[in-house]
Amino acid sequence: MGPRVQALLWRVDCRGMPMPYPLLGARAALARMTQGDILGLLLTDRESELSLAAWCRMTGNLLLCSTERLGVRCAVIKKGDGRCSNR
Repeated sequence: MGPRVQALLWRVDCRGMPMPYPLLGARAALARMTQGDILGLLLTDRESELSLAAWCRMTGNLLLCSTERLGVRCAVIKKGDGRCSNR
């Protein structure tokens, strides 16, 4: 048996979608992922990014980073253990 991959990269394209669709897309993808997997979420709605950070804390996931290029944001989320983090 080969080594287990620690983190798989998933991607959800939510460009052009207003809130709450990016959060719903992230939630659907994370439900299929295992703890430690990495999700890349493409966004164009600025409000989504602010809500995403709070949502990650409430759902026990970790927003690793968020970058913007040519008007498209990429939020990188690591699936956590599901425990709320109020940091």
